[in-house]
Order: sequence, then C-alpha cells, then structure tokens
Amino acid sequence: MLLESESVNRRPEPMGAWIPEHGQDRLETGFEVTTPRSWFMMAAVFAALFGVVLWLVGPVRTMDVLREVGWLAVVAVGLSPMVIVLFQAGAWSVLSRTIGHRIPFRTLLAGIVVGQSINTLTPSTYVGGEALRVLYVGRRTGLSYTELSGTVLLAKYLELLSFIIFFGFCALVSLLAFGAWFFERPYTPIGVTILSVTGTISIFGILLILALYRHWTPVTHLVRVFWWWRPHSRWLARLTIRARQMEQQVSEVFAREKAAAGVALLMLMGTHIMMMLRPLFFFIFIVDPAGSMALGEMMILFVIGQALLALPLTPGGAGTFDGGMIGAFLLIGIGEATAMAYLFAVRIWDALMIGVGLFIAALAGKDLITPQAAKTKLFHPTNHENVEINGRGGAGASESGPDSRR
Repeated sequence: MLLESESVNRRPEPMGAWIPEHGQDRLETGFEVTTPRSWFMMAAVFAALFGVVLWLVGPVRTMDVLREVGWLAVVAVGLSPMVIVLFQAGAWSVLSRTIGHRIPFRTLLAGIVVGQSINTLTPSTYVGGEALRVLYVGRRTGLSYTELSGTVLLAKYLELLSFIIFFGFCALVSLLAFGAWFFERPYTPIGVTILSVTGTISIFGILLILALYRHWTPVTHLVRVFWWWRPHSRWLARLTIRARQMEQQVSEVFAREKAAAGVALLMLMGTHIMMMLRPLFFFIFIVDPAGSMALGEMMILFVIGQALLALPLTPGGAGTFDGGMIGAFLLIGIGEATAMAYLFAVRIWDALMIGVGLFIAALAGKDLITPQAAKTKLFHPTNHENVEINGRGGAGASESGPDSRR
C-alpha cells in the first residue's frame, strides 16, 4: 500500500534540519541548499598559502623540473585520487546492500566526489563532506537519511580502522629502515613523533574494534555532551535520537555482515595503498637513477604526509603539508625543487577534485532546493518489497510498511 505524499508548504530550514522528527523516517523537504561563502574563502586561503610555498622554493625551478619529467607525470599523479574515489564508492555500495539499498554506482560515486571536494578544503582533510554525501544521495534516491548516514558512519569506522593498520605497518617499516637517522640529531623529534603517533592510534584502533564488537555508541555520547551544554536545543535532541539509530544500525550490520564489512575494509585499505604509491607515479618519470624510490622511502613519506594532514591548521593542509613534505623529501635525498614539482602536481589534482565536486553539487542544486517529481524504485530493507517513492513538488516522499496506515 502506498502512502500519498504530503503537500506541505514549509519555510526553508538550515543545513542540519534534515534530521527527521522522532518516528518520521522519510525524506524531509524544505532544504535551504546554498553555496557557503566559507568554501570560497577556504579555497582562496588554500591557493594563497600554496603560492607562498611555491614562491619560496622558486616557481622557475619548479617549472624546469616539470618540463623535465613531462606533463605525463602530472597525469599519472591523478591516477591515485581517481582510484581512491572508486574504492570509496565501491565500499559504500557494499555496505549499502547490507541494509537492502540498491543505489546506482554512479550516484554513489558522484556523492563521494562531492563530499571529497569539501574534505579537501577543510583543515582536517579526513572529514567534513560526509553530510553532503548523504544529502546528495538522499535527494537522488529518496532513501532515509538516517539509513544512509549509518552506512557512511560504518564506512568511516572501517576507513579509520584500515588506516590505523596500514599506518602502523608503514611506521614500523620506516623506523626499521631509517632508525639510525630518526634517533640521532637533528631527526630525533621525527622519530619520537612517529613512535608517539603510532602508539596513540594503535590504542585508538583497539578501542574502535571494541566499540564495533561490544556495540558501543561513541557518537551518541559525544552528541549528548553538547546536548548537556544546551539542554533546550530541539535540534540536538533530534540529533541524539538519530545518532543512536545510526550507531545501532552500524552495530547490527557489522555483527550480521562480517563478510561485507571485510570486503569494504579491504577496499578502503586500497585507498591508503594508492596514497602511498602516489609519489612513485611521479618519480618513475625522472630519468636520473637517484630519482628512483624504494618502498621504505614511500612508506616514510606516507607516514609523515598523513601526520601533517591530520594537523587541522590550514585549509587542505596548504603551507603546512607542503612545507613539511619538502622536508621529508630532503630527508630521503630529493631536492626541494623536485619535491615542489611533485606537490604542484598533487595540488593540481586537488583543485580538479574540488572543481568537479562543486560542479556536480551545482548541477544538483536545483533538485536539492526544489526536487522535481520523480519516481525511484527502491528496495526496502524491512518488508523486502519494491517500493515506489513519489516526490510531488518537493513536498515529501511515499513509503510503504506499517507506518503507511497511519
């Protein structure tokens, strides 16, 4: 039985108001989707800080290296982010199917690119665009935002777990390969930092595994902390309910679908491997044998690079990441102009990712604000029947099940 869509005129609500009221698990309307001015401000700061580092190293020297290696090397660097978003979309698809969602891969891929474009601009490049992933895919499919958020949350947990495993392995290999340097001046602070960070994230990884197996709800408790400070906030009250539902879904899926979680974990592990291999895609075009790169050198670059990106100081780590990575390249014997040429190639692809993501969001902007009447065949995880979801004039959604008779 199909429930007729409600036709309600609502004032636009701010971002975050998509969290439905308790007991209402359908697509909400009345979004106010805008392009925040802060995104453009962060992009401007991002470009300015990178320009300062480029100017300090020398743009002429950098361009000379780029001419030497050829623009094919710049194209090869883009192989890494392209494969990474494919792996991320694949992992999301696998996790979505565990709750009965049959979402076209291209829709998930577009959502990943939109979210990644925002992640690239945030001071911490790991999070920030997940809400837009959910918003984009939710508007395209009419699926429950809470269920979509649950799959994204589980993907982030598995991504973090895979990162901790791979980072720990790379840190161990790096310490074995460069231990004589890291514990002698002037590199002692680097060795101590790597040991400290590895130990800290290892403990965090153990807690994350326990949280998944013992059904802990860290996000819900974090939201409750903020709710404690603002006890009269209806938004935080609803967010607490939805956080608990998302984490309950995460625990149930992880407990029931170990094989699917394992496949997603391996796919997300592949994203870190591609990130580690990214310098190799550039330096194989350097004819000089000194430009060749060993596995241990790639691992130490990965460890230092990820540690720098984890410092939420500037948009996209511009300036801090670039300057720190030049120092890391000097550590393994690669000159600053060559390192800057590689970083220039990396930032070109960062800019392309940002541009493509914002372009996809702009194309979807009209539908996000006033979704057109659309019919999407979905597979409902509760009754295992095909459900036709109708959107009329941007005013809600249809769904079947026990609630359809209310």
